[in-house]
Amino acid sequence: MAVMTALGSISSLLAVGRKPAKDERIAIFSDALNHASIIDGIRLIERQQEAVVFVYKHCDMSHLDFLLYVFHFSVIISLLHNMPYVTMN
Repeated sequence: MAVMTALGSISSLLAVGRKPAKDERIAIFSDALNHASIIDGIRLIERQQEAVVFVYKHCDMSHLDFLLYVFHFSVIISLLHNMPYVTMN
């Protein structure tokens, strides 16, 4: 499962519905120039060993596409905190 977000704290995304099963991993794909608050949230999750983090080049969608293609993740996208999550397979 991969998580992408444009705004807010990444750590709250663990509340999307459930923690990953033992055979699942959460991956976070983060823009290299994300805001410090987003990076802090990512580091918090990384320290808890809840996710593996991939940083793609700033605004480089081809690099992000490559990472998603290579690792074959399902994707959850969050654009705003008060909007529902969208799952893409």
